[in-house]
Amino acid sequence: MEVMQSDDQKKITLSQSQYIEDILKHHGMANCHLVKTSIKSRLFLSVLTEPKVNVIIYQQLIGSLMYAMVCTHSNILSSNNSPGPDQANTN
Repeated sequence: MEVMQSDDQKKITLSQSQYIEDILKHHGMANCHLVKTSIKSRLFLSVLTEPKVNVIIYQQLIGSLMYAMVCTHSNILSSNNSPGPDQANTN
């Protein structure tokens, strides 16, 4: 975490940019780009019988994002509040 103080010393800013970049690099997503996504209201997702992702890695990634969200980046909350890998099948 980086702590910055303004020149007039009336404002303190917290940043976890490096932490987020490290998470992305660790999970092979360093070159990812933001995209707006929309989810249909009242969309019902079926439960997958077999996960298509490594559950441990998925939990590590979500845990890291939740840590950043709780500490400084509350704007991640809306994108992190999405279905898990066992609910990702929309067919």
